[in-house]
Amino acid sequence: MEANTQHSSAEPVASTQPVTVFIVDDDIATRNFIKSVLEQERPHIKFTEIHDGLTALVELLNMESAPSLVILDIQMPKVNGHNIVQELRKRYHKNDLPIVMCTGTNNRALLMDLLQLGVNDMLLKPFDRFALLAKTLKYLGD
Repeated sequence: MEANTQHSSAEPVASTQPVTVFIVDDDIATRNFIKSVLEQERPHIKFTEIHDGLTALVELLNMESAPSLVILDIQMPKVNGHNIVQELRKRYHKNDLPIVMCTGTNNRALLMDLLQLGVNDMLLKPFDRFALLAKTLKYLGD
């Protein structure tokens, strides 16, 4: 007898993967703020905080499976956010690895370039709790 592996759309499918968020920003206050806000909403999240782009890139490319979300600053030491996205998109489609880019610029050409490169969403600095939650929770499930 064959096992039925189909799931009804009304049936939630349990995920065996933990919810993981990479916070990549050279500013510790920004990393702490992001982590604090998301922890209040989703206490089960496992966080990885990284302060420079090169370390982030190496860790992300060497992981067995992609994290649930990457929150990435554009301006960082060693490797900038633009270059990180460029490299990550060679391995991961935007549906498989959501990236929310944090930036202090409102330069439309740069923002459009980042979206075309494969950034899922943008957070313009300075951002508050509500903007952070609006841009990130959709990638983290219930």
